[in-house]
Amino acid sequence: MNRPATSLSQWWTFLEQRGEEKGWQDVGVLAVSGFLAWLRNGRTVERTLVARQDAPSPETLEARLAALLSFYRWQQGVFGVPVAGRLMRGAPRGTRARGLLAHLDARSAPGPSSLVRVRRSRTSGRPPLLLPREIQAILDGCAVPVVSSGEWKSNLRDRLLFALLAETGMRIGELLGLRIGDLVMGRGGTAYVEIVPRDDNPNGARVKMMRPRRVYVGADVEQLFADYLTHLAGRAAELGFLVTADSPLLVNLERPPLLAALREGTVRDKTAALRKKGIGPPGWTPHWFSLDPPMRSLVGVGRDARMPLWPARMGLTTEPFG
Repeated sequence: MNRPATSLSQWWTFLEQRGEEKGWQDVGVLAVSGFLAWLRNGRTVERTLVARQDAPSPETLEARLAALLSFYRWQQGVFGVPVAGRLMRGAPRGTRARGLLAHLDARSAPGPSSLVRVRRSRTSGRPPLLLPREIQAILDGCAVPVVSSGEWKSNLRDRLLFALLAETGMRIGELLGLRIGDLVMGRGGTAYVEIVPRDDNPNGARVKMMRPRRVYVGADVEQLFADYLTHLAGRAAELGFLVTADSPLLVNLERPPLLAALREGTVRDKTAALRKKGIGPPGWTPHWFSLDPPMRSLVGVGRDARMPLWPARMGLTTEPFG
């Protein structure tokens, strides 16, 4: 009886604050909805612009609502108080199957549901967003340009990998299935990536829904690709391998099997290594990049607000790019 008694006590306090305790037999949907909001806001006000950090959980609010509905259903059955009839006018809600007892559900039709329901927060289910400085930290954690020599320090392939994810929002399967000829240089126009569905990728990478598409990229990614392609060609010449436009774009450069197409496990290992160094937000994964471009547009952080993916070699400029 403790929980129902607490719920009814709080309900009565709420009515007293509104000056409606004498009309407890005539309340309706608005009053019960206000009661839930009052509980959610610390039992002080019904409306607030800022959510409280110590607000009751949805489970607690549902328990309070259930106790209140049971009270008014009893009042209706015994004394004819009409409140429950006003509240229980919602469409019947589906019930979960009960296994061996499922045949019992067919003996009675589902009853009406409450018009008042607990609103559950959706913030925990929203896709994550990588901020511009976090993207730049991830890229710089892979490779940075050396101004004096015009070369790159550390792993240029990994920087291109994450730069393509950040610029295009493509999925890991799409990225790992790219061939060298799929990234087309602009030559005065705009460079782009052709995402081509293939069944013969040696690393098993696949394009979702097997739908081809074209994604345009900026000059910074185009220059990064050119630098990587030069490095790849030099490494292939050292090893005696032939590289063509149909060769995989992202390959093993230092570990066997050399020049074999990169696998998803390698990307996960690189991500874990960056997280271990404290680079990027806690718990980030490559999947965050596929959600990032549309989310940045929703919050007003567009492409022009980001740091360049390819800093200018002579000066390391941080000016926004167009």
